[in-house]
Amino acid sequence: MLEQFGGANGELAAALQYFTPAFGAKQPHSDKYDMLMDIHGVHQISIQMVILQKINKQPCF
Repeated sequence: MLEQFGGANGELAAALQYFTPAFGAKQPHSDKYDMLMDIHGVHQISIQMVILQKINKQPCF
């Protein structure tokens, strides 16, 4: 579980990789802001799925 969240290649790092630049693109490029936030949302959902599977004690992927 820690491998999926932490480290340079974890889901959290991937989510933040798209979340941070989205705010810089919000005013001048609103279409790119939407795209970056959509990608960020996919990574956030993946993190939530892993947490819920651990709470319910189901095997991950």
